[in-house]
Amino acid sequence: MATACKRSSGESQSEDIEASRMKRAAAKHLIERYYHQLTEGCGNEACTNEFCASCPTFLRMDNNAAAIKALELYKINAKLCDPHPSKKGASSAYLENSKGASNNSEIKMNKKEEFKEVDYLTEEKVYEIYEFCREREDYSPL
Repeated sequence: MATACKRSSGESQSEDIEASRMKRAAAKHLIERYYHQLTEGCGNEACTNEFCASCPTFLRMDNNAAAIKALELYKINAKLCDPHPSKKGASSAYLENSKGASNNSEIKMNKKEEFKEVDYLTEEKVYEIYEFCREREDYSPL
């Protein structure tokens, strides 16, 4: 009997860990979608979402500001646009944004290394990383 209880407890703990991983992955995916929406837009030239780069009234921001805003939008569960069929691939924009970045890549990697051991993402951990970035005025670890 005791073995069955231990097995059930172990299975329950395993399920909790898996559920936690899935929640983290979903949160990461949503934050990335918000960031993409803020930096590249949905591709719909008539977009009315004030938090989308495709919206005619949207005020452009740099990548660091977009990273912060993506976290804020995730926190309030803001509207996400569906990708518009005419939207071009992100690869060309990525290449443009990464020009000259190879010089800084080692520096950025060292800063990201400080958070490499984070195996989970909680609201508290997000704020910790955010504060770290804010103090250094560099949001690349996000």
